[in-house]
Amino acid sequence: MKDFKTVTILGANGTMGANSAAIVAAFGGAKVYMLARTLDKAKEGIQTAVASVRSGVFTDKLIPGTYDDDLEKAVSESDWVFELVAETYEVKEPLMKRIAAARKPGTLVSTVSSGLSIERLASHLDEDGQKHYYGTHFFNPPYKLVLCELIVHPKNDEAYTKELANYLENKLHRHVIIANDRPGFAGNRIGFQFMNEAAIYAEKMADKGGIHLVDQLLSGYTGRAMAPLATADLVGLDVHKAIVDNIYENTKDAAHETFKMPGYMQKLIDQGALGNKKGKGLYMREKTADGKSLKKVYDIKTGNYEELPKLDLSF
Repeated sequence: MKDFKTVTILGANGTMGANSAAIVAAFGGAKVYMLARTLDKAKEGIQTAVASVRSGVFTDKLIPGTYDDDLEKAVSESDWVFELVAETYEVKEPLMKRIAAARKPGTLVSTVSSGLSIERLASHLDEDGQKHYYGTHFFNPPYKLVLCELIVHPKNDEAYTKELANYLENKLHRHVIIANDRPGFAGNRIGFQFMNEAAIYAEKMADKGGIHLVDQLLSGYTGRAMAPLATADLVGLDVHKAIVDNIYENTKDAAHETFKMPGYMQKLIDQGALGNKKGKGLYMREKTADGKSLKKVYDIKTGNYEELPKLDLSF
């Protein structure tokens, strides 16, 4: 079976970076370079990784570092470079050029991107690098959601693709589906259409319960573990925007308009209310006078956070 003994994680301080590092170290047994903009951020990522799997037995496998000081060294020693930085070409492509200059032949390079062009990102590498470049889209949180989209492009080698899929399934315990290089791939083309259309309906139903109403209707009643707009808060409204904007701008099919993000979500993003990672987004929690946690929801009409409205669902 294909194995990766040394792995570099770029974006190790992010939720996906830290949690994916934990999977690679705990299940894959790899030494993992965890790189971020600052050493403090990288160390925070290690703490998040350890907490995510509730075990510190692999802590010594996690090595903090920074892009400025450690990227070239880490990449040159790695069998796999896994990039999990912000979902924009402007952030990913400069890093790709540095990776291209430092990687050794045969090193796997992949991105966690949930919808950007894999072929475009691969174009910054030489012929061997393009052959070994993939999308490895883990889902958040990866220790609970085992789906992994393995996104291929025309320069990939079919035999190597099979080896990589085998590693992801049998070593990292992912459920792998091979997807084509299209905006949103498979999972997010479905999942983010559902979330964004839910956000659109919340605006249409703003005077009848809005966000909370839609989440109540489309959560437990449909067998979902988490309501769609609560999921958007978990993912991050900025990430949600990057994904739906990319699909909206690069597709023209029957579902096109369902990927147009509603204005109230842009307003929240502009205010820095990005979801769980910022403490508020479509929902927020605050402490009451007696120390209890009170959940509130964004009122689309007023622009304020209000206590969850009482709903009369007639079924």
